[in-house]
This record gives sequence, structure tokens and C-alpha cells, in this order.
Amino acid sequence: MKKTTAGRGSPPLVTLALLLAGGSALSSQGTPKPKPSFGLYVSGAKPMGDWADLVGFGFGAGGFWQTPFKAEKLSGRVSADYILYSGKDYFGITTKSNQMGASFDALYDLSGQFYVFSGVGFYRTEETVTIKFLDMSFSESSSDSDVGIGVGAGMKFVKQFGLEAKYLAINNASRLQVSLLWRF
Repeated sequence: MKKTTAGRGSPPLVTLALLLAGGSALSSQGTPKPKPSFGLYVSGAKPMGDWADLVGFGFGAGGFWQTPFKAEKLSGRVSADYILYSGKDYFGITTKSNQMGASFDALYDLSGQFYVFSGVGFYRTEETVTIKFLDMSFSESSSDSDVGIGVGAGMKFVKQFGLEAKYLAINNASRLQVSLLWRF
């Protein structure tokens, strides 16, 4: 007579699966769930591409609201910022520019200290060109609104402070931005 074990499963594998599931459930009980946070940041921005020929380095500030998603390491952030770029002077032709925008980013926590993110936003760029010739001056302003896509990485020094770098691709006004963040 042949003995069968059909329907019983493998006791060592079932036991191992139960131990692993129970261990991960117990370990997550001691970890507090992240709470939504607000924050401010100051930024330095370098224009990229053809736009860098028209304007110089920019400084700006912004604010954000960040909240965790149900997925363990994923969170979302809504932010708004304003960057003012220094002008360039080419033989009496002076340029100035500023950029303001709002974006939504999805953040993925790599280690509790380091994270990566990607997002989409809506940005408005304003430019002013002034031409000076002899004693006359002519000025022309224009503005453009466009969708931008950003990718970046960040690091938390402590719970409240962090540093972030991102590349923001906007139609004719892309930038590389480094920001110092303060969460509260």
C-alpha cells in the first residue's frame, strides 16, 4: 500500500511562511506611520540649453505639502515656487527673467535618508529684453506658460532639513535646481 500526502502541504514551508508573515507584521507595529508635512525651501537654479544664453543664475523660494501614500515607501508632494534669474548684458541689450510654477511630485524613499522623485507641473516664464542705444531705451516683455516634467533626488540631514537636486524640463526654459528644504 502506497502512502500519499496529498492536500497536506509541506509542513516546513508552511511554518516558514507563517513565521515570516508574522515577523513582518510584528516589525511594522513598532514603526510609526509618516504624517503629512509642510515645508519651505530656498533654491539656486542654473538655466539649461538655449535659455542659458539669455539669462544667468537664478535664486528663488517655495513651499510644499507632502503626504504619505498607502504604499510603504511612496509619498506625494504638491509644491509652488518662484525663481528670479539674473540678467545678461550683450552690447546694450539686457535680459531679465523670472519663473513661477506649481507641481505634483511622487517620491520614493530609498533608505529613510535618501529618496528619488519625479513629477509634472505648470510653469509660467516671463522675460524682459531692454535695448539701449545712445540716449534711447526700448523694452519688450513676453510670457509663456507650459507644462514641465522634473526628476531628481534628495537627502534628509535630519527630520527637519534636507537637500534636493532636480532637473526640470520645460519647453524653452529648462533648469537644474538645487534646494535646501525645511520641514515642519
